[in-house]
Amino acid sequence: MLFTKLEIDNLYGFTNTCIDFTYRRKLINPSILDEFLPGREKFKVKRVCIFSGANASGKTSLGRLMCYFQNVLDGGHRATSAIENLKSAVADKTRDAALCIEFVTESDYKLHKFRLRFLKSDGAEEPRMIAVRCASVAISTSDSNTIARQKLEAVFDAED
Repeated sequence: MLFTKLEIDNLYGFTNTCIDFTYRRKLINPSILDEFLPGREKFKVKRVCIFSGANASGKTSLGRLMCYFQNVLDGGHRATSAIENLKSAVADKTRDAALCIEFVTESDYKLHKFRLRFLKSDGAEEPRMIAVRCASVAISTSDSNTIARQKLEAVFDAED
């Protein structure tokens, strides 16, 4: 699995946060070669991402969210535990919270979007999950990451 985009709202210290791991256009003189999806050269994605920052700036929280997401996809006991961890990560219990992750499965050249939403609690201590949505599209050999993302958004929005 290759993460391409993260959207986080009201989880840990993240509010309306978006991290995009793709490039919009070809880089001139890149420091890292072959930053694209193998077999789909127009789909440009960052292969190395280094997060640095001061203490308590969110590095570990970001890693936890990505790990919880992978555990949700794995299913079983891990998924249940990951969802409970995500519920406890909601920062402001009086607001909705969401984790939306876009990723590529390299084995079948598909771009996926998966969103978990948690409803604000009405007097309860923990928010409750209200929606799990996902969609996927095939990435053709001529698709750039922008084109593939537009196809995915059309499918994802159509399911609303």
